[in-house]
Amino acid sequence: MCRDPSGGKFVKSDRPGRWWARLIILAASPLLLAGCLRDDTLLTLQAGSLEIGITRKGHIGSLVDASVGQDYLPDGVKAPLLTLRTESGDHLPKSAEFNAAGSTLFLSYEEGLTATIRLHTRATHLTMELEAVSGPDRVELAIWGPYPTTIRETIGETVGVVRGDGFAIGLQALNPKTLGGFPWNENDAMPQLDIFESGDYSDLSEEGKRYVLYRVEAAKPDSFGSTLQAYTRNRDHERIIPNWGHQRYSAPPFQDGGVVGSAIALFGCPRDE
Repeated sequence: MCRDPSGGKFVKSDRPGRWWARLIILAASPLLLAGCLRDDTLLTLQAGSLEIGITRKGHIGSLVDASVGQDYLPDGVKAPLLTLRTESGDHLPKSAEFNAAGSTLFLSYEEGLTATIRLHTRATHLTMELEAVSGPDRVELAIWGPYPTTIRETIGETVGVVRGDGFAIGLQALNPKTLGGFPWNENDAMPQLDIFESGDYSDLSEEGKRYVLYRVEAAKPDSFGSTLQAYTRNRDHERIIPNWGHQRYSAPPFQDGGVVGSAIALFGCPRDE
């Protein structure tokens, strides 16, 4: 038996996607179900046709197509809900608590870092917004994910949608400071070879080809399938970064609120939709 934290009722554990699960979401709480999928599941969030299980450590524990009960989360791959980067490196959440009254998720990290995420469900998707972080001056980056999936058939790097034979999962940035992709480079651009610029497709080697800069990989392929990711950078101070062929390029401060306010939408739906 699993307790529904929103209404105090108990529901019998069963396969995800059954009628009772959808009924409780609509009747008792539009946001969550009690953690019944796995022993370490804290709550389940509804994102369109996708049910996202969140573990007590603040990681994604399942990505389930509610209509058929298929889980698209690969085994053995880390799936942090939110990664925080400081001067000492990347920090994955260690624990999570849920406040049903405020629809907020509280994540704890090493070095005393914490993050508060506000959750909203819509008919077709789930939104998550970073409402607060402890020591915001210490946090250089807030990274959503990466979220791994076993889907590999069609991967839309720029639009952030991966599609399988019958199901699609997507991630969308919700404001200008939330960038689809992963912060591989300090200048937030990814070098890509323009191997087609000559028009001679018989030679697709990298030698002698120029690089073009543009942001991709809101979704990207991986050995297990694909990942979805987005991030926000703290720009409240001047940074000296490699850019445009210079090793010491000045990136001036920009007051956009820092990482607080970073927001994304997640969704899952049948491929045709």
